[in-house]
Amino acid sequence: MRFFLYPFSLLFQLIVFFRNFLYNKNILKTYRLPCIVISVGNITVGGTGKTPFVIYLSNILKNNYHYKVAILSRGYGRSTKGTVLVSNGKGPLHDWSIVGDEPYMMSKKLKEIPIVVDENRFRGGSFLIKKHNPDIIILDDGFQHRSLYRDLDIVLLNGNDSKFNYKLLPQGLLREPWQNIKRADKIFITKNYPNQFLLKQLKNKKIKFYFTKTHSKINKSNYLKENINLKFEESKVFLLSGIGDPKSFTKTVNDLNYKIVGIKNFPDHHAFNQQAINKLIELAKTLKADYIVTTEKDWVKLDSLKLNFPFIIVDIKIEIVEKNVLKNLFNF
Repeated sequence: MRFFLYPFSLLFQLIVFFRNFLYNKNILKTYRLPCIVISVGNITVGGTGKTPFVIYLSNILKNNYHYKVAILSRGYGRSTKGTVLVSNGKGPLHDWSIVGDEPYMMSKKLKEIPIVVDENRFRGGSFLIKKHNPDIIILDDGFQHRSLYRDLDIVLLNGNDSKFNYKLLPQGLLREPWQNIKRADKIFITKNYPNQFLLKQLKNKKIKFYFTKTHSKINKSNYLKENINLKFEESKVFLLSGIGDPKSFTKTVNDLNYKIVGIKNFPDHHAFNQQAINKLIELAKTLKADYIVTTEKDWVKLDSLKLNFPFIIVDIKIEIVEKNVLKNLFNF
C-alpha cells in the first residue's frame, strides 16, 4: 500500500516545497499581531499531546508568569466558518460542534483564558486583541500556518514514532519534510523517551530537545455511580476513542491495570451518534465489560448522548521536565 501511495507523497512534497519557498522569499505575506505569539504544533499528523500541552502552557504563563493569555485555534471539525468566540474565560459559549472538540475541551478546563477559533488566524488574533487585549496568544496547531508571525515556535514530537511514520503524507504521518523541523525554536518529546530512530534523526540535525512527563488520572462520568468501587485489577473494560494516537491510549489504560476485553478506534475528531453508541454499548455488554473507557476529548462529544452504561474518562496532563527551560522559554 505504501508503494502505491508513493506518487501521491511526491506530489504532496512538491506542493509543500513551493508553499514554503513562497514564504521564505516573502512572496506570500506573513502578518504580525501587536502581541507575543507562541505557536504549538506538530510536524506529524496528530497524536503528540498538543492539546494537553497547550493547556499546561496556558496555565504556566497565566499563574506563574502573570501574563494575560488567549488561545487561537482553527477549530478543526467544526460545523461553522469564520471567527467564533469559544470562551470569554468563563467556560464554553457554544456546543462542541460549533467550535470543534479540542477548543471546547480547553474552554471547560481553562479559566480566565479567552479562546477563539478562526481558519484565518490573523483575523482571529485581531479579534482577540480587540476584545481581550492579551499579552500572549498561543497559536494552537500553528507550525504549518506560516501566514501569522510567531515569536516562539514550539514543536512536539511523539517519542513512540517509528521510521514508517516519518514519511510524507499519505505514505506516512509527516505534514512536511523532516528537514523543515529546523524552523522550530524549541522541540519537546512527548509520551515516551525517543526510540533509536528518532534519536538518530534529531542528532543528525543537531537539534536540542527537551522532555515532558505525562500524568494519567481517572475521572468518573455522570453515568458512573459513586458507590461503584474502582478496583482496576478486577475491572473489565471496553476502550472507545477517536483520537490521533489510539495506541498510546491503549498503553495508558494497560498501565492503569485494567483488563481490556475490547477496543473500538475511530478516526481523529470522530463525531459519535446515538445509533452507533447504542451498538457499541451492546457490544461492551456482550464482552462482559464493567465499564467503557474513553478520552476527555471523546467525552466532549459523548456527554450529550443517552448512555445507559458506566463510562470512565482518562484525564491526561503534560508538564515539562526540565524546569529551567521555562525561564528561557518565557524570557520575552
